Amino acid sequence: MANGTHTLYVITLIIFGALGLPTLFILWRHGRHGILGWFYLQLLCLITVIGAIVELKAIANNTTKSTGVVIINSVGLSPLLLAALGIMHEARRARNKDLRKKLEWFLVISMHILVSLGLIVMIIGIVKVEDKKEAPNTSHVIKFGLLVVFICWLTLCAWALWSLKGHPRTDPMFYANGTALLKGVLISLPFIGMRLIYGILSFVLKSQSFANSLGWRIFLDVIPSAVVVTVLVIVGFITRNMWRERAPENKIEAYVQQTYPQQTQRQKPYAPGEYPTQGQAF
Repeated sequence: MANGTHTLYVITLIIFGALGLPTLFILWRHGRHGILGWFYLQLLCLITVIGAIVELKAIANNTTKSTGVVIINSVGLSPLLLAALGIMHEARRARNKDLRKKLEWFLVISMHILVSLGLIVMIIGIVKVEDKKEAPNTSHVIKFGLLVVFICWLTLCAWALWSLKGHPRTDPMFYANGTALLKGVLISLPFIGMRLIYGILSFVLKSQSFANSLGWRIFLDVIPSAVVVTVLVIVGFITRNMWRERAPENKIEAYVQQTYPQQTQRQKPYAPGEYPTQGQAF
């Protein structure tokens, strides 16, 4: 059992350490427009790597899990949700140029506050349980924190499905990139749900055999988290140039519309040999 657990954490360290490199590249390529999502995905990789290192050290020293280890493992839920939320926000901005920005930011910030609240409540409950040497399933504080996070996940699922509604007036290239990001989030959400279910059952069930089961940990924790990061990294890499390609076009279009308003109103291109008359642009 110890050898299997050791191997699992070594594999986890390798997988998320490797995924952290392209995630950092994608964070740089998407820039400020995508920082809300890709920063948290990078943070998830970092937290997972740190958690694996701490677990390997505990195994090497033949010590039991400390409060810090339990907290690190629990914190992984929040970056998953916040990464999906941030990337969905980026997708919505790309797909809908008429997005009500103030309302959008209010909803995004509200979700951040709720997820953070759930995480803080869980950490408080874990610390109390560890101090009193009680079973985690007896803590109503932990259960409340998990409930808040679960409600946030359900809300995010509904919001992502609602965001599929088309916005035909958006630029086709931008719409396609935004749709790719949104589909990546939709694919990831069920796996985030699996990770959330594992966390809920680990804290709620009276028997600790489930939380200590290597098989369940692999199936409901490691694999879903790795799938989420991999899917988001793929769509992030595909759309890595979406904001860089649009910025120059917007500046040119804004300049042309301001300087040559008559030309921008012309719907058909000039035919070969046709030249604009005086008073027309160009």
